[in-house]
Amino acid sequence: MAQANRGTTLCGLANDSGPNRLDVKPDYRRNKVETYTDVAKSILLKYRNLDLLSVPHPSRPSTVVDVPSWVPDWSLPQKQASFSARDLSGNRLFQLKASKNTKADPRFSLDDKLLSVNGIFIDQATSVGSLHETDTETVFWTKVPKEQTILSGARSRVQYANGEKMLNVFWQTLIGGCAPTEYNELRHQFLGFNRIIKRFRMLHWVGLQNHRKTYLAASWAMLVNSAMSDVFHESLASLLTGGYATWTFATRMAMAVPQRRIVKTRKGYVGLAAGDTAVNDFVTLVQGGQVPLILRQVGYYWQLVGDAYVT
Repeated sequence: MAQANRGTTLCGLANDSGPNRLDVKPDYRRNKVETYTDVAKSILLKYRNLDLLSVPHPSRPSTVVDVPSWVPDWSLPQKQASFSARDLSGNRLFQLKASKNTKADPRFSLDDKLLSVNGIFIDQATSVGSLHETDTETVFWTKVPKEQTILSGARSRVQYANGEKMLNVFWQTLIGGCAPTEYNELRHQFLGFNRIIKRFRMLHWVGLQNHRKTYLAASWAMLVNSAMSDVFHESLASLLTGGYATWTFATRMAMAVPQRRIVKTRKGYVGLAAGDTAVNDFVTLVQGGQVPLILRQVGYYWQLVGDAYVT
């Protein structure tokens, strides 16, 4: 009953729950699956876009049984940012327009368990990286860049499908893409970020992570030196560290990477996909979707795994 009361309160506070909008009516006789499905269906039909399908799946097993894969499980907190997320002003956090300005045409089975949309298969995942957590400092500073560099081929001299250098493809993947007007600035930030990451890797290479006090002292020394570069600008300190740009890029990366995996496809595309993505999953482009979706074939049907960014 407590959860039902919370749902009623939210419906009262939301500005799009009234009869002229989503027309969501709290009904205590319905179970969670029916309620979640009804709300998800109303959102898809009202707004005619597929942002809802980018809502991340829970990072731990759900207590709600038999929720269709296209229906978000709102009973659990999410640690992964959606590539269709917006800030408090309504602006998109990630500047992506995979299907441009097309409108979705969602159709539903009689029991509302199946969702049908129009789309095409782009490619199939042939290799995936490990899942990156949100709260592991060692993973964030060393494992993420190292593993993803290997998987994406960022250090190779081979050009990407669009003619870009693989290193540029790599850093764009780490932050879930960028607007053309941000490209040069973010590339500069990545180079600064990359310089200081190499120094953190050195700490691990010599085994300082096993000596916490020494490791923390060395890490703080690097952070202080990085802050000094903001003071001295292009002086010696700037040559040693990435400066403010380092932490700006790291912030963008921290928003995109957690609970995701780097993936590589059969055609050589590189992307950042939902944490549940596995080899042989399909990358799809769906009408009305701002971002590609990862689908998995299960018998005669398709299961939604999550959203993705593909460079």
